[in-house]
Amino acid sequence: MKPAVVLLQLLAILTTACCLQPPEETVPPPPDHQWNNITKSNVEDHCLAKAKEVARKKGQLTFLVFGCGCDAEENETTKIYDCEVSAADGRHPVKITCEKTKRKCSVISEAGKDYYTFDELEEFLNE
Repeated sequence: MKPAVVLLQLLAILTTACCLQPPEETVPPPPDHQWNNITKSNVEDHCLAKAKEVARKKGQLTFLVFGCGCDAEENETTKIYDCEVSAADGRHPVKITCEKTKRKCSVISEAGKDYYTFDELEEFLNE
């Protein structure tokens, strides 16, 4: 066989092997990425943003909501945050309990009790 023919056959094999492979798949995030994003810092940031949103909806000035600070108790299956929103009209308690197996968090505040799924929480982080 002539070297040129062998080279063309080799090139054809390499090209075919290259192009017949399935495209690289996007690797999904690790299963715990949403759980790992639930941190004291993120909870405090979201708590403050939510408190300002509530104030705005009530027709109050958002700059009168000063901050949100939390004490955290975290382990492998549960994350509990005892928070306090500081505002011109006083302090307002908020308790957040996240359960890994249920993939949701409960939020208890003066407004009542709400639940957020981990998917919803991830949307808040991406805003």
